[in-house]
Amino acid sequence: MPPAEWQGQRPTQEQMEAFRAQQGVLAGQGADKVKDFYTRFPDHPKAAEAHKKEYEMLRFAVYLGNTNKLAALTALEQERLKDPNLTEDQRIEMRIQAIQRDVSIKQREGEEAMIAAQEKGGRELLRRAVRLRRPRARGDAALGRTVHGRGDADAEARRASRPGLT
Repeated sequence: MPPAEWQGQRPTQEQMEAFRAQQGVLAGQGADKVKDFYTRFPDHPKAAEAHKKEYEMLRFAVYLGNTNKLAALTALEQERLKDPNLTEDQRIEMRIQAIQRDVSIKQREGEEAMIAAQEKGGRELLRRAVRLRRPRARGDAALGRTVHGRGDADAEARRASRPGLT
């Protein structure tokens, strides 16, 4: 909750940054408490909900600038990505959020650093997409052209050079 004195006057940039930093620290502390709860009481009916809340609080803490919680958030994301019940769309969404977070963290380093982080993340998403769904002869030719940036002429030339695939 914002301080009461902000009701009458607009806060300075420094005050806003300090407030965000404080909120980030508090969100990190909340995530620690939630983790302590579900670790001590793994069979409690609210343990699964607490695990989800930890993830949300860590994301919020890092968003607010608490980069001390970045490693914990990354580890939790890696754990969640291994969940067999997660759909591929959910996995992609998590990875996109991680890319957006990485870009946001690079904001203080300047535009070039942000672009580099975005490009790195986009390339990694592309590599994962190719690994998940390797282009096949006909049905996935369009995907192959899109992923590899090749036009129809290139695809036709490759098919012609591989008689078994035509």
